[in-house]
This record gives sequence, structure tokens and C-alpha cells, in this order.
Amino acid sequence: TAYSVEVNRSNFSANISTFDLHDTFLAQFKIAFEQGGASGAMCSYAGINGIPSCANSYILNDRMRQTWGNPHGVITTDCGAINNMFEYSHYAATKPEASAAALNAGTDLNTESNYYSGVHMLDALALNLTTIAKVDTALFRSLRMRFRLGLFDPVDDQIYTRLGINDIASPAHQKTNFDAAVQSLVLLRNDNVSSSHTGASTVLPFLLGKRYAVVGPHVYSQETMLEGYFGDQVCYGGGYACVTTIADAMTKVAGSQNVQVVQGITVTGNSSAGIPAALAAVASADYALVVLGLNRDIEREGIDRDYTDLPGLQASFARQVIGVGKPVCFVFINGGMISFDPLLKAKTTDLAFVEAFYPGYLGATALAETLFGMHNKWGKLPVTIYPSSFQHQQRMTDFDMSSGVGRTYRYYKDTPLFPFGHGLSYTNFSVACKQHNPYDSEWSVDCIVTNTGRREGDAILLLYHNVSTQIRAQHPEHPFPIKNLVGFERVTVATARSVAVRIPVPRYETFQSTNNYGEQIV
Repeated sequence: TAYSVEVNRSNFSANISTFDLHDTFLAQFKIAFEQGGASGAMCSYAGINGIPSCANSYILNDRMRQTWGNPHGVITTDCGAINNMFEYSHYAATKPEASAAALNAGTDLNTESNYYSGVHMLDALALNLTTIAKVDTALFRSLRMRFRLGLFDPVDDQIYTRLGINDIASPAHQKTNFDAAVQSLVLLRNDNVSSSHTGASTVLPFLLGKRYAVVGPHVYSQETMLEGYFGDQVCYGGGYACVTTIADAMTKVAGSQNVQVVQGITVTGNSSAGIPAALAAVASADYALVVLGLNRDIEREGIDRDYTDLPGLQASFARQVIGVGKPVCFVFINGGMISFDPLLKAKTTDLAFVEAFYPGYLGATALAETLFGMHNKWGKLPVTIYPSSFQHQQRMTDFDMSSGVGRTYRYYKDTPLFPFGHGLSYTNFSVACKQHNPYDSEWSVDCIVTNTGRREGDAILLLYHNVSTQIRAQHPEHPFPIKNLVGFERVTVATARSVAVRIPVPRYETFQSTNNYGEQIV
């Protein structure tokens, strides 16, 4: 997004062309409001072309409320965003001016500071910087939302008062949590095992009864298993002791007699004192599981990484583990993308790579069980994994999506380490599709998915659209996307079975392209 700069975020403003604004940065919000029925949004600290988002009437009023058909949409500020307009970006010369600028642009609710509820709004009204009619409009939209939520209904009629202790961490909620964790894992690579001493044909799935060395900076991680906005109390009484570690999950599945855990290194530290013990554990095992990645000390709200490589000694440690000569599975625990080129350059082919992201409260159990083949619901990459060279080719504050080597799967011209949408499975699928284009109803792509492998698994179909070579030739200077995701479906298919899948193709939206004026044309 255009909000990808955390350093100086209180006064950062992105320079974005009209084309990129509509083709990339507003596109997902358009879908959320027009197709998803979103009832509001939060305006952030960042600005676009010198205008803070909470003072951007074009986006909040012209786009969201008028063009996208949500006249009652509620806009709430990020905490302190209006104050930033005065104190940091100096978009407003006074606090009353900041209050008026946000209200006039369509911001309804202010959080954290008293720019709306205190003297600053009263001063803005007294100075004729805004009007009581705009106050009434913001109040109407805000109260309308609360009425829709039932907050003014009799207490006994509200669904919220019916929730009890049994609704907290209920079995149904736990199952949803676990299913999400299982389906979010992405199998990037799974080599054939070159030696026969493991009794397996591929590195994954792991086999029960074998010996495993579990090493790396995240083997004992608990808080880091959770993403950045996980709530105030994860474990009863506080702390993170109830979060299962990858070490414990692996031990539970494989048996304590078959698992040796040695952390070896930390995420960012430079001490190599623990490496010999970790390598010794790998040498005595049949397999190595190496858990690498990032943590919120180096990436979170308010903190940016200025690199995409593995931090600390992780790349060096990983190469040493590979050098031991055992089949190795690397698991990455991270939020932002990691470039792990050095690991891919290893000459051995006894490697597997799994992207786990921050897998959540039940993530360690989901991961361990999936590594041992108890689940086969691997997902697809929702991001492009760039090579290390990308960070030196493209400035992170350059929001021109097609300039240079480009960025995202839609415009990136070089070869990624792993592309958006990539992901393997423990089984194989064949897919046969045809277009279903009736004259008077919705178009679709109809597919038959057949499981040709030896185990049940989830198949994920991704449908892309790209502009024809003829249109590209007619407009050689215009940056058309290389391809654009327009639909997807996930389906579970049993061994030797076939499943019919229909992916809807909304004719108008699917075949639109953005011109230089930000207009969507077919």
C-alpha cells in the first residue's frame, strides 16, 4: 500500500500518479465497498501528494461516498492522525484548522485526542472554518452506525449481552483458528531426497520414527508466533506461556525420544556460541528442521526494516546446517517478505522451504502436524518473494508500480525467488477448464479438478486476466499489468476423485484497465 513507510510516518506523504492511485492503491478499497459492502474505513497518518488521508475529500467523499456508493460510510482516524496534521506535517497552521480540515473532508470520528470533542472544534466553528451542518452530518453517520449495531436497543435484545464465558475460545472458534493456520502455510519447495537412508522420496512429509534436529532462532518462540494485533490477553492472566512452541509441537508429534532441540542462534544476535551444539544435533539426526525469520523487534507498527535479507547470523547458520548433509526443511516465521537467496544457491537438493508467516496461537501445532503429513491444505503465496537484489533496485518510497524492475506480481519484470500465487502440495492435480460465456447471464470459467496423487488435498485455482498483445501494441507507452488476479477458489479433492469448480467472471470489472486519468475502461 501507499502506507508502507513507518519511519517519519507522522508526516510522510507519498507521491503517487493518478494512474497508480486508481490502478493499485484504491483498487482494493473500491472492491471492499462496492462488492464487500464495507461500512467504513480508517484514515491513516500518511498523506498522498501532500494531502493527509484524513483531510482528503477526494478519497473520502468523491470516491468512497459517491463513486463507490456508500454515502453513510463512517471514517475514523488512526490514533492522533488529526494532531499529526498540525504538529508533524504542518498541513494545518493551527489546531482548529486541523479539526476543520478533517471534518470538511469527511472524517467523522477522531480517536485519542480532543480535536473534535474539545475546544479546537468550537474554535473552528467560531472562526467559520467549518459549519454546524458538517458536525451534524458526521454525528448522523456515527450514530447511524451505532443504531445499526443495536447499541441503543434494550439490553435484553442485544446479541452482545447474550455472550458468556463459554463463547470465549469456544471449540468452534478454536477450530476456525486452527483451520486458518493450516491453510495459511505455503510449501515453496520440496526436493526429492537424493539418499535412501530416510526411507522417503521427498523431504516432506516427515516420517514418524525418524530422528529430528529442531534448530534455529524461533524454536522456542511464543509471542512471535502471533501477528502484530493479537489482542490484549492471549493467555489467562497475561503473558504468552500458553502459546505452544514449535519445539513442543514437534516433540508432541514425533515423540520426545526422536527430537533434539537446540536453538543455536537468535534472530538478530551475532553470537555463534550455540552453533556447534546445533550442528552436532543435526549430524546425529535423520532430518533437520530449521526455523528462521523475523520478529517484532525489527518489524512492527512504527518500525521499518531497511533490508529484506535474513538478519543476524541466520543465513550463515543455515548454510552450515545444509553443509552437514542431512535433508533440511526451512520454515520462515515472518510478516514482511524475506529474501533468502543464499539458501537457494546450495548445491544439495535435499531441501524443503515452508513460508509460515506469523501463524498464530495454534500455528505451531498446525505447522508440526502439516510437516508430518497429517494435513494437506497448503496455501498459495499472497506476496511476491523478491531476490535480495530487489532492495537495491527499487526505492521503497517510489510508488510508481511499473518503473524500473516494477513491483508486485502485476508489474515485476525480473525473476522472483517465488512468485505470487506459488505453492505446492503433497499430492498432484490435473485441471481442465473452459469458458462459460452465456449472452444474458454471468460469465465464468468452469474447471474439473482431478486428484492424480496418493493423498487427499486442497487445490487452489487462481484465475488471471491479461491485456492482449494487440492492445499493448496500440498503447506502447501505457503500463498495463503483466497479469491481474480476477478470481480464485479452494476445493478439497479426495484421491482419484474429480470436483467441478466454477469461478465467476464479472464481465465489466474483469476486463477493465486503468487509463492515465484514473478511469476504469474496458
